[in-house]
Amino acid sequence: MIYKVETIKDGTEKYFFIRNLETMSIEELPSKYLMHKIKCKRSPNTVKRTAFSICYYMKYMAEKEMELTEVYQ
Repeated sequence: MIYKVETIKDGTEKYFFIRNLETMSIEELPSKYLMHKIKCKRSPNTVKRTAFSICYYMKYMAEKEMELTEVYQ
């Protein structure tokens, strides 16, 4: 699976989410976590860095044929 961090700008706010490029769907749980960080008034650079870290980790998990639900358990 291929993942990509995408950004939406709404006025002065930047929102980050992770998209699965095979299905073009938004990965729900990681994107909710990023939204939580934005609502907690974290720096946009911090949220961006976190988004890329999660994206890289998801790529690693895909190589190892693991699912997010396995990590959550």
